[in-house]
Amino acid sequence: MPRPRRQIDLSERLTFRLTSTERAELEAAAELAGLTVSEYVRRRVLGRKVVAPRALTDAQTLAELRRLGGLVKHLATIGQGNPDDLRAALTELREAAVRIAT
Repeated sequence: MPRPRRQIDLSERLTFRLTSTERAELEAAAELAGLTVSEYVRRRVLGRKVVAPRALTDAQTLAELRRLGGLVKHLATIGQGNPDDLRAALTELREAAVRIAT
């Protein structure tokens, strides 16, 4: 992940030890938030907000809604389930996708 450009001079350094599992968790959390590990730790330690970028979470959610829609459509195609329930589920998934995309 490319480092974001900073205008502030970060001249101080803090070193601490982690287990390999803790480091992996930290790196995964930083990646999910769209931050470098340093920026992620800095925000958490100083009590600042850490929020995953909306575009990333929205894209993941839309992909999951589309996947679920495909599965529901497959059930309808092979004749499994109540057609009215499947139609309602597809409508709900479509409406949720529209709400997220706008």
